[in-house]
Amino acid sequence: MLRILLEKTGFEDVQNKEFCESSLEDYKEPLHVEVMPAKWENFYQEFYKKNDLVHYYDREEGKYKINFKVTGFDRDPLTSLIVEAKKSKTLDKESYKSLNDSDKNYNKYAWSLLKDKNFLIEMRL
Repeated sequence: MLRILLEKTGFEDVQNKEFCESSLEDYKEPLHVEVMPAKWENFYQEFYKKNDLVHYYDREEGKYKINFKVTGFDRDPLTSLIVEAKKSKTLDKESYKSLNDSDKNYNKYAWSLLKDKNFLIEMRL
């Protein structure tokens, strides 16, 4: 579905990528603390303590206290969905045709509900 939506909105060469896999060099480096090796780590409290890193919200001052910077791209190899695509054209709002109105959309259930008077009354539409 994501591929269809991206291609419909002007993207091409849509690819599912693995963690730190990319055709762009900047995206191959995992998110990490700037002065540490470029290796992915869970940024949990244990990680902060083990590495003498400070990261917390000070309610009295109303701001975060942080003594480090991060660099890199990918956040988490376990939960990230990484998709790479190239923008091939720009669409203007007037010429864009919604997939909801397309013959390729076989899921017309939501549209059929809008024709149901009882549903409209219940939803106060």
